[in-house]
Amino acid sequence: MSFGMGYSSKTDIDFGETSLENIFIKHFLPFADEDQLKVYILGLFYAKNNSGATISSLSEHLSITEEKVISALEYWEKSGLVSIEKTVHASEQTPCTSRQTQNTSTQARSRLFSDEGFHIKFHSARSQIFSGSRKIESEHHKSAELAKLVTSIKKKSVSSAEYSYYEDFVSKSGGAFDILETVLALYYRDLGGSEFAEVRKFLDYTLQNNIGDLEQTALLARNFFMRNDFYKRVKLLIGGKSAATPAEQTMINSWLDEYHMSETEILRFIEEHSPDTNNPTVGFINKAIIRERTPHADEDSQNALFARLKLEITGSRYAVNKSEKRIMAAWFGELGLSESEVDEYIAKYSATQRGATVSFIDSKIRGTNEVHDSKTQPLKVRNKKASAEPFENDELEKMLLARKNKNKQSE
Repeated sequence: MSFGMGYSSKTDIDFGETSLENIFIKHFLPFADEDQLKVYILGLFYAKNNSGATISSLSEHLSITEEKVISALEYWEKSGLVSIEKTVHASEQTPCTSRQTQNTSTQARSRLFSDEGFHIKFHSARSQIFSGSRKIESEHHKSAELAKLVTSIKKKSVSSAEYSYYEDFVSKSGGAFDILETVLALYYRDLGGSEFAEVRKFLDYTLQNNIGDLEQTALLARNFFMRNDFYKRVKLLIGGKSAATPAEQTMINSWLDEYHMSETEILRFIEEHSPDTNNPTVGFINKAIIRERTPHADEDSQNALFARLKLEITGSRYAVNKSEKRIMAAWFGELGLSESEVDEYIAKYSATQRGATVSFIDSKIRGTNEVHDSKTQPLKVRNKKASAEPFENDELEKMLLARKNKNKQSE
């Protein structure tokens, strides 16, 4: 196999240098990957120096696989800058294109391209356009249009990876230049954004959900970018340096969507409650908002419930202390038990333990052998006087009497 230049006229002179055309640099280079560029430049060098080469020699020179070399040559052939032809030494003089070999195994294709009868010809992008090649002209126009669109909005240079992504988006969306232009203008121009990752995330979302309506896209994009910006403001105010995690985003969304707080209300709330802790977090603020925004249960009803439960457990008429309230509140909040379920635990275990305590029942409910709160002990051994409260529940009096009788029988 050999490489050579496809000169457009006899006046073309090769002075020995290997140069790249400006058209190639501006409109082909941004959309090619590293291996494709390596193969093109080295192949161009061989072509301009009329050097003999094989797939294996290119592979060895560039330290890439032969399959990648072949794939790159086929890519440039599709772009119109390279043609793979049989020479006069071959038995047939019909051109061999990548379309004819795309179903051939890698090993067979490698042998084919290495054959002495094949010639890799490089074409000038400039001469191809002037000669009226529609394929090159179409790709040039598409690349130029996309490049002009992006740079006019961002007002600065764009990486090849970003160009490549936009080209892929336009292809997958069926040529949705209007959607791309709307999203880029909204983010970079109107909202002053600067992170390509955010744009890519939203455009991926439109592809995944087949969103093709321009008006709907504009509305979704504005909400998406503004919500992401608010996540950053919340984290910055709290003191976090990292981006909001999915869990933190869910919490912030609940403040806006479930509690219907405005952004101003949320930021003011954070300022007011952050001094309560040296290390505020989104979770800390979330708990504070829940405490303030969730309707509280009737305090008298709750106290009556806790008094009844303590009586069933201990037989004591003393007031429920803070530790006991905290434990019993956890049964209904943290553990999500109903009153009937708690009553079942009490009926099952309190009769088996003389001097049962709230902590003892808690250990049984949680399936542990240790008392959950060591501060909670039978009140009779504590050197504190507790105020007695009236006892007027006939049903509970009967339960207490039955328990005493049962204890006497067991003795």
